[in-house]
Amino acid sequence: TDSPFAGRTVPAAKGMAAGEVGTGWPAALALETLGLPETVLAAYEELGVHQLHDWQAEALATPGVLSGETNLAYTAPTSGGKTLVSEVLLIKRLLQGGSRSKALFLLPYRATVAEKARHFRRLLQGTSLRVADYYA
Repeated sequence: TDSPFAGRTVPAAKGMAAGEVGTGWPAALALETLGLPETVLAAYEELGVHQLHDWQAEALATPGVLSGETNLAYTAPTSGGKTLVSEVLLIKRLLQGGSRSKALFLLPYRATVAEKARHFRRLLQGTSLRVADYYA
């Protein structure tokens, strides 16, 4: 298999024992290396996000993930950083897809939809991407 994770488990969150996982991968990956626009990087900086956790860096370093050539399935405990990975991938796909690209970010409650819409508006301010929130 082409996966660098074959036969290994990716650590789920900061502070978990890494063992041999991560050998050959950076301990932390700066957000600047992901190819996001400067305005998005600045918004993450304002939120206090400066780098990825080890497991996030490893997941995003999987061949084909950042370029959109392959899918990514991952698990982590609550507050483990899953949302940041999905945001990075969503933003990259939208920017790569051009003016007609769209994405859907599903959430279970109106309050979380409104909160996440505000979050995405803040992140994407200064880009050509727009955010709309829908409730059912």
